[in-house]
Amino acid sequence: MVRPRESQWYRYPSVKLETLAPPEAMAGLQAWSGLLEQASEPSIFLSPEWIRAWWGAYGGGGHEARLWAARDAKGELWGLAPLYVRRVRLAGLVNARVIGVMGDEGVGSEYLGLLVRPGREAEFLSALAEVLAGDWAVLEFRGLPEGGALARLIPEILGARARERIHCERRPCVRVLLPDDYETYLRTLKPKFRSTLRYRTNRLLKNYAVRLLRTSREEELGIWIASSRCIRSDGRPEGYLARSTIPASGPSTGTWRPPFCAAAGCVFTTWK
Repeated sequence: MVRPRESQWYRYPSVKLETLAPPEAMAGLQAWSGLLEQASEPSIFLSPEWIRAWWGAYGGGGHEARLWAARDAKGELWGLAPLYVRRVRLAGLVNARVIGVMGDEGVGSEYLGLLVRPGREAEFLSALAEVLAGDWAVLEFRGLPEGGALARLIPEILGARARERIHCERRPCVRVLLPDDYETYLRTLKPKFRSTLRYRTNRLLKNYAVRLLRTSREEELGIWIASSRCIRSDGRPEGYLARSTIPASGPSTGTWRPPFCAAAGCVFTTWK
């Protein structure tokens, strides 16, 4: 057993975290969406609609949800950790428990992490470190925005029990510079790819109940983004990614062997 080291981050007053089951968390879409708008590091890939779609497709197969929430005295949500546990064979350990962020497998999510109101990141992480103690062999946070408070504080706080086992990587985030309009963009593509794109777009519109929205004014973007997050009458969000529409074979986890994981209690982060 590794004894905790002294850390300034453990001096915060005790914060009580509650654990939520996925259906319970997804039922509180308004509170989750409100926190997303107020969070210090928001991302569309941490929205309740995206996480619900991802969990519906990838949450089976032995994955265990670990949704931790913090509320203030008025009961308002100010911190949320959409985590989950998967079991892998890791550096000689059988069924090693790896904690990751929901959305980190198979669908190309970018800029994941936690949702916390600005200025309370360290407080939330300190409470999270306490409730997660002894529950994992590897803590893996993929896609943290480089330079953000979470990328700095997660290794510092969650890795305080074993600082020699912290491993961080930097990975580039692909960016495509777009021209002023869509048709100009299409003309920059190779003819074969352009034809394939048009064919698949037409097939999508013909066979599925979807709409492609086009705008020429920046102020309209907020309207279209807000409308894309509307909930359908059957409880699923518009654009819901059903299990059958997401490839079932994500990145293999059974052979994952980070070189630093010779012992339990590792923190693994990637920045973008």
